Amino acid sequence: MSTPANQSAPLSINGTSSSVAESTRAAQRVASQKFPSDQLKPHIAKLLNSRLIGQAYKARPSGLTKELADSVKAKMLGFKYIVQIQLLENLGQGGRADMACHWEEGDTVTQEMFTNETMICSVTCLAIRAS
Repeated sequence: MSTPANQSAPLSINGTSSSVAESTRAAQRVASQKFPSDQLKPHIAKLLNSRLIGQAYKARPSGLTKELADSVKAKMLGFKYIVQIQLLENLGQGGRADMACHWEEGDTVTQEMFTNETMICSVTCLAIRAS
């Protein structure tokens, strides 16, 4: 396919010609590289229930948060990740949290919470596609 002399072909960032087919293939690669957060969320819920049911809040949890984070990180191989675990004392207080993140397509966030009579645990996982 040739372009008339007075029109230039569409260029990509590196200066080469681009096409709809190339864009479609790139979008399919991104979709296939998206982190499967729907598989991580049940793992986190099961982990929190197995480790925290019957536990009482301690001001110094002696490695509990690191143990939880390591177990979650083991499921996130192949991606750059951030795992944030907040362990709070439950005194009947109300709370509200929200998050807004704008990334590339394929990056994702997963959150799971656990509460009992003495503690509130929030796990937030951010998965960013590794290049």
